[in-house]
Amino acid sequence: MGEKRIVLREESNGTLFGVENDTTLKYFIGDSLHTYRLWKNDTLLLEGNIGLRHRDALHKYGTWKEYYTNGMLKATGMYEDDMPVGLWRFFYANGNAKSMFTISKVISDSATCYCKTGYFENNYENGSLRLTGYFKVTLDSLYEVGLIPYGRKLNKLKTITARGHRSQPDLTWTYYKQTGEIERKVTY
Repeated sequence: MGEKRIVLREESNGTLFGVENDTTLKYFIGDSLHTYRLWKNDTLLLEGNIGLRHRDALHKYGTWKEYYTNGMLKATGMYEDDMPVGLWRFFYANGNAKSMFTISKVISDSATCYCKTGYFENNYENGSLRLTGYFKVTLDSLYEVGLIPYGRKLNKLKTITARGHRSQPDLTWTYYKQTGEIERKVTY
């Protein structure tokens, strides 16, 4: 059962809400449903754009940012119809870059998948490189997605299979020691 929201303050461009039984949480929704912000103990944790899409459900779109409780940026990336797309960056609480990658929307055979593509980077907490490489999208083999009842009395089960896309390492991946020296390279 969800917590009940309460109006804390009407503002000229939207409404600030609280959550019943949790005085630490506040969130703001703009009048046009484009602006969303979430605070915990008066520290901004999340901000981005929302809008009504399907059946009056709120969906994320555009740039979103997530913050650590110390105010430092934790993650930033784009959403399209509630799905992550484009360049995503993640950070450590000290502000150093943690990882970076791109998520691409792949459409084929009336199916849509979201996969990591292109350059990938991962860093140690001190900011030095840990790993670099590239992702490619491949068509995965058939996999089981569920069972459906069939038969005259629907008393039998049939396995449903589908094909999907997935991210796979491509080209050369380089692994680094914290000192910056190359530890090893793996070619796919």
